[in-house]
Amino acid sequence: MLIAEASSLNGQDEGRNPYHLTARQAGIHAGAANVGRLPLAHFWPTNDREASREQASEVFDGPLMLAEEGLVVKVP
Repeated sequence: MLIAEASSLNGQDEGRNPYHLTARQAGIHAGAANVGRLPLAHFWPTNDREASREQASEVFDGPLMLAEEGLVVKVP
């Protein structure tokens, strides 16, 4: 599992902050790391969470979830 921040959406001021990932970049990193699950976290407050999910799912084939406040992930 990789819990990745997805502050920006693809195409949204991509050069603005090199220290934060887009949802698509988070998906690329998760795929490259061959993880089983990808919870996305640390969203920019005004960004559409479902758009983040869609963009990450374009490049990551595994289970993907949105880590909102109160999320509990059970790890076997």
